[in-house]
Amino acid sequence: MQKNILLFSLKISLLYDKGIMEYFYFIFSLFTLKESFIKFIQRKDLYVFDIILVSNFLYFYLIPFYFFLSGSAYAAHIWKQGTYAYLLCSIYQILVLVCDIIVTRVSRFRKSIFNFTYLLKRLDSKLTFISKGYIIIFSISLFFMLYSALTYANQEGKLLSNADAYATAQATINLSTFDRFFKKISAFASIFSIPTILYSLRIIRTANKKWLKKWAFLVLTSSFIVILLGPRTILINTILFLFIYYYYTSKRKMSMKKIFAFILILGLFISVFFPLYQGYRITRNNALLNESNISFSQVVQAAYEKLSTSDETSEFLIENTIQRSLNTIAAVEYVANSDVRFYGEIFLRCILHINPGYVSLDDNIEFTLSKVYYEFGADIADSFLMYGIADFGFAGTVFAIVYIFLYMLVIYVFRSLFKKKYFGQVFESYFLSNIFMIFIFTETSIFYFILNYIYTFGISAVIISFLLYLCRNTKKYILINDTQNNTSVLAL
Repeated sequence: MQKNILLFSLKISLLYDKGIMEYFYFIFSLFTLKESFIKFIQRKDLYVFDIILVSNFLYFYLIPFYFFLSGSAYAAHIWKQGTYAYLLCSIYQILVLVCDIIVTRVSRFRKSIFNFTYLLKRLDSKLTFISKGYIIIFSISLFFMLYSALTYANQEGKLLSNADAYATAQATINLSTFDRFFKKISAFASIFSIPTILYSLRIIRTANKKWLKKWAFLVLTSSFIVILLGPRTILINTILFLFIYYYYTSKRKMSMKKIFAFILILGLFISVFFPLYQGYRITRNNALLNESNISFSQVVQAAYEKLSTSDETSEFLIENTIQRSLNTIAAVEYVANSDVRFYGEIFLRCILHINPGYVSLDDNIEFTLSKVYYEFGADIADSFLMYGIADFGFAGTVFAIVYIFLYMLVIYVFRSLFKKKYFGQVFESYFLSNIFMIFIFTETSIFYFILNYIYTFGISAVIISFLLYLCRNTKKYILINDTQNNTSVLAL
């Protein structure tokens, strides 16, 4: 079976020399989006599988194809070497499409956790009040997040390259007790990030009190700064999440002209901002490696000097941005073309190996895979599909679907635990944004997701629930009139 597949792939590879298969795969990917596109245009509910289809299209097809047409040698290499990999990607895309068709057609799924936009609209209908206690908690949380972003108190996280790993370790070692405290609190406060933004948007749209609207504008501005200085994927995914939220909850009609204008502006922003941010990021990491105490202004100044004085630096950053954009499909290509398989070990480690800290980088699944398939410490971007192929090869395209349902199962359990009316909207905002950001970004690790939910969110949620419980009887400010809502007004 495996030999026949490889022989078929070899025959297909001959078409690459004629420049045909690049266009074939891209056209095929467009076909798989047909139903999701129709649902979006007609404002029919989008399910999690619709999001995955779009994400796969972006990272497996559109981005590589775009850079291929742009003349990127790296993109051309991936297309040429990825014959078998793209066969597996296509099968995986078809399986996701089948799952999407099933959940869309079966009535029992229409109000389930799989119906993303239904849950989004239901959440919006419940954002009817904001309490004074919420305002205080949101403000304090945002302060910690903003401080952390501007002072590098948050340099601990999931970073793949050796340079980043060393920079992270160096930053953590050199943090003062004060900064360590802020780092922990900032991680705790990040749960309030999306809820704060959603409540602020609702306040601007419906609140009558001027001081409350001024507070909301200040919060949105501060939140934008925090997100802008964070990971690029978080920035883009947050923008997309808010767009979907507005599109499906606003009563105003949005023309296709406005939608395409938004996509164009977002594309231009990415093309300009990402190379600039990469320069800032590299400068930051180099500074953290060599200095124990640096400021945000120092890093910005150093990054500006490098970009403004060297054309080679600018070209390097552009090429680096291209390569990072292609890492997800490149990782699938590495693994697909390798003979090494783990036969379920990766899946078991994702579930069982969830200790709260690592003795060394060898305990990290991503580093383990990069060591086997490429080189230790390399940025070999993980994904559900890559994990599946690493375990079972061709059969891994089917097994990758298991990761999707495993993720949804974990979400379902935690949603069931935190759905009380006095804090349900806050956690629901977090869960829905988490669902969207995990699935819209194909580079996803179920290993880190489980680790995060059990040790970071699980512990934080208990404390947050207690704080929100204390706020249940504080003064509330109405955000929507009873006459504007057919349903009963729900208190927080």
